[in-house]
Amino acid sequence: MKNTKIILATALAIVSIFFMSSFLIQKSTEKFLRVRTIEETNGVDSKIIIMYEDGKVKEIELEKFHAKNFTSNSKIIHSAINDIASKGYSLVSFSGGNGDIYIINTYLFVKK
Repeated sequence: MKNTKIILATALAIVSIFFMSSFLIQKSTEKFLRVRTIEETNGVDSKIIIMYEDGKVKEIELEKFHAKNFTSNSKIIHSAINDIASKGYSLVSFSGGNGDIYIINTYLFVKK
């Protein structure tokens, strides 16, 4: 009877250790990259801002926003996104919106 209690207590302790270890915070190996496109409808400079996982920032100028250059700015944005994807990043989130003056889109990429 005493041996059974010891075996049960040991088994419970082992199961508890495994259960509790599953809640430990694991260091993430994921690297995040954020892209924000800003197109200003009042003719002011539009741009793409890329923030890399190490905090470095790259800005790519876009043409001033007009109905005539939808295609050229779209090509530049498309090329930047394809370049990021070719470096092993995957898109995990997108949000976009516009106001009176700005059209802002934010893309979040992750690299595992």
